Amino acid sequence: LLLEARSNWVRDLLSTGNSLLLRRIADRLGFVGLWAILVSIFFAFSPADWQVDHLVRVPSWPHELVGGFLSILLVFRTYQAYQRFWEGRAIWADVAGNIRSMSMVAVTVLEGRERDVVLAHLCVFPVMLKQHLRGMRSGQEILGVVEALGVRESWRARGIQQVLGSNN
Repeated sequence: LLLEARSNWVRDLLSTGNSLLLRRIADRLGFVGLWAILVSIFFAFSPADWQVDHLVRVPSWPHELVGGFLSILLVFRTYQAYQRFWEGRAIWADVAGNIRSMSMVAVTVLEGRERDVVLAHLCVFPVMLKQHLRGMRSGQEILGVVEALGVRESWRARGIQQVLGSNN
């Protein structure tokens, strides 16, 4: 479990360059970084007789004022993110409950291979929904669920080959 978490962290760190948000702010981020480097070099290598430290005095009160506003903004943003997470969790719980209810109906009403295929569809639905919400598509994960239930051939006969991809 620890190795899996570590590999996810490394993968996430290496995929930072593919971030859409980073692409959107890269030019501004680069400009601010370059400006900070230039100012630092200017202060570090300016002659002592220029007395740059005394010429450029920055009062502390604007930073304190902005810090207060930023802390309140951060609290509101954190609260909104938590609310979105909680709402998503509640919707996911509804999906799981509805699938459980439909599975009970399928087990009660259907028999044999037909029941197994319906249960496989119900088991694959949350996996596909997760993949859709994350913007990914992995036939291997779906194939694992289908094979665990033993209905791979039924799925192939029904033309669900494109969902499973070329991994089979």
